[in-house]
Amino acid sequence: MHPILIFVWLLQEQATNPFTKVTNFLESNVVKGLSGIIAPLAVIAFIGLGVAAMMSTDEHQRQKFKTGLWWTGLAAIIAFSAETIVDWIQDIFKPKQ
Repeated sequence: MHPILIFVWLLQEQATNPFTKVTNFLESNVVKGLSGIIAPLAVIAFIGLGVAAMMSTDEHQRQKFKTGLWWTGLAAIIAFSAETIVDWIQDIFKPKQ
């Protein structure tokens, strides 16, 4: 199909904004889908890393587990605030009226 014909077809069909589909996918599948499993995964990670840090005999390994706890906490905070972050990004790129 010739590119000009595609353009004319898109104008006739009044194509929808592709960002709408991306937005709906982010909101319905990614953010809301993962929000139900964030808390259990974070708790399991905290418990596992805490136990591993307590049972570690090497100070270097213990420090690695403590660093893992910090990174897990940061990831959990970002994951819990993902819906707010998505709304914030949508407001930034919203067309000016």
